[in-house]
This record gives sequence, C-alpha cells and structure tokens, in this order.
Amino acid sequence: MSVELELSMSRAFKLDHGEFMTMITNAALPEDVLVALDRLGNSLRLGGVPPQRLVDEVVAALNTIPVLRIISEIYNIQRNLGFYDWENHNSEYEKRERALHLLVCMPALAQVFTFHSNGYVREAALRALTDVPYSSFMLAILAVRLNDWVAPVRQAAV
Repeated sequence: MSVELELSMSRAFKLDHGEFMTMITNAALPEDVLVALDRLGNSLRLGGVPPQRLVDEVVAALNTIPVLRIISEIYNIQRNLGFYDWENHNSEYEKRERALHLLVCMPALAQVFTFHSNGYVREAALRALTDVPYSSFMLAILAVRLNDWVAPVRQAAV
C-alpha cells in the first residue's frame, strides 16, 4: 500500500499515519475469531467434512474483522486454520486434493478456502462462490484475490 493511499485512508478515519499503521499491524485477531479459526482448523486436520455450524461460525467471525486489517491478517488466518500444516497429508498434492474434495462436499467452505495457501484451492473456492459476499471483509478478500500472484486466481476473482 502506498504512503499516499495510507495517508488518505487514515485521514478518512481521522487517524494520523502512526496510529493507522499501529492499528493494522499490531492488533491481534479478536479472541472469538481465533477460537473459531482454531476449531475449524482442528476439524480440518482430523479429516472428514467439518460440521456446517462450525463453518458458519468461522464465516461469521471473519466477517467481523475490519477491512483495513485484511492484508495484515491473511497469514494469521491461514496459520490458525492450519493451511500450512495438515499433519495427515504429507505432500502438497494430497493437501490440495483433500481441500478440493472438501470444497465439493461442502461448498460453504468457499469463503474460508479463499484464504488457502494453495492457488488451485483459492481458484476453486472463488469459482464455488455462488452468492456475492455480504460483508465488507469478504468483498475486500475478493479485491485482494484480484491481485493474487497466481493468474488463474486473479481471473476467478473477476
């Protein structure tokens, strides 16, 4: 993000540059969001399809995160969901195939899997979104995916 954009955004919210940078880089995810992410991450690590109520809880929790924190929180969300360490699947291919299978079995995971560390999964998640996300946070995720480093993910976000 450019300094000019940061400053214009900070003025819009009546924050100086230092306050703005502190807000988006130093604040931890709220406890209820961390708990929901950890519960879903544990369920995904155990295998099988997670309960619908758990996926709904995570989507609702993600929707409470302020838009200005999206960039600083993507890695934390991925880490808390366990997208980097699914223990029962050793290869990246196995992790990807398992995530794609889960997405087919439970399309509600699409919003969550837009955070996945694997580009094939992010692309499939974007294509599986059937409704326009209703929260500003999820709309911001679509904007981030328009700038994804994987070209098919960028195309799927359109």
